[in-house]
Amino acid sequence: MASYRDKLCGLLVDSRQLAKIREERQPGSGYASLAQCQKELRAALDIYRSANIPYLDTSNMSVEEIATRVMRLMQGGYKTSA
Repeated sequence: MASYRDKLCGLLVDSRQLAKIREERQPGSGYASLAQCQKELRAALDIYRSANIPYLDTSNMSVEEIATRVMRLMQGGYKTSA
């Protein structure tokens, strides 16, 4: 991972939003449960923080805005946010 560190950027989304998306794909599944989504997002955030990987909360962003922010983040123009 060290050789790719400057190319890494984590993305997060609101747990309720993720659960809604997953519920459409697999209704009533544990995979789609809010608790499972919260657990997975906490784990991702822990990885980003422990590995010092910059990350963005994309919950309220369009694809175009995500792309722009990731490019700026990679150029050092943004601080990590959740």
